[in-house]
Amino acid sequence: MLTAQRPITVEAGDPVDLIDGQLCCEDCVLEHQWARSGL
Repeated sequence: MLTAQRPITVEAGDPVDLIDGQLCCEDCVLEHQWARSGL
């Protein structure tokens, strides 16, 4: 997984979410949710 030091630029319509103040792609969002679930 790439660790971005700045918000990720995405195309319009791409699923994104704000995590820790950064713009993340869908995969990143899923990884954060998985990590926070404690599994």
